[in-house]
Amino acid sequence: HNKRMATEELKKMIKWFGEDFVLKNLIIENIGNSPIAYKYKNIFYDEYNLCHLKYFHDLKKKVFDNSSNIKNVIEIGGGFGVLADYLIKNYKLKFISLDLPAANLLTSYYLNKSQKDKKFFLIDDYLKEGSLNSKLLNEYDVFILPSNIKIEKDIIVDLFINIRSMMEMDFDVVKNYFKLIHKHISDDGYFCNINRYISNRFFFDNKELFKDKPL
Repeated sequence: HNKRMATEELKKMIKWFGEDFVLKNLIIENIGNSPIAYKYKNIFYDEYNLCHLKYFHDLKKKVFDNSSNIKNVIEIGGGFGVLADYLIKNYKLKFISLDLPAANLLTSYYLNKSQKDKKFFLIDDYLKEGSLNSKLLNEYDVFILPSNIKIEKDIIVDLFINIRSMMEMDFDVVKNYFKLIHKHISDDGYFCNINRYISNRFFFDNKELFKDKPL
């Protein structure tokens, strides 16, 4: 990550999608005082945010522009909330983020800074309720929770998203997420799945593959 490479990516995004789209969606505050976030006009950009801006544009074009029924979204393993921010600021929807506790902490911080007018449902709220149901879905806007929560049958999801994290999970974890998707996805729902078949971890954990091969 450096300014030269990030700026090249920014130029590509402006060329592909137009400057108005880029300025509308990138953040106007350097949340967390990132040393690799750079200023362009009234927004901040870095390679990570720009990468997810491309994913958001794909979702807009392939899903949201073709359907007016995307009301409930679950993102699995969404990092610290960049894609969530793009979706929430552009569409009236309920957003549920399922991730590991440390990631949830970062997502809570990031989205509370970028989405100050939204009502958040966090782990403390869940522990009081004991499950996530449609009544709570109506009362709150953004839900940031671990994956082992109980989700009631009355929650129907129009869009599931996983980008570049299922390939890092153990297979049993992936299977459990697919059970969740099959159980709660709407009849005309979408699953956005952007992953490789094999993670980098596979190669690091299988050094025998390379013991007789020059590096």
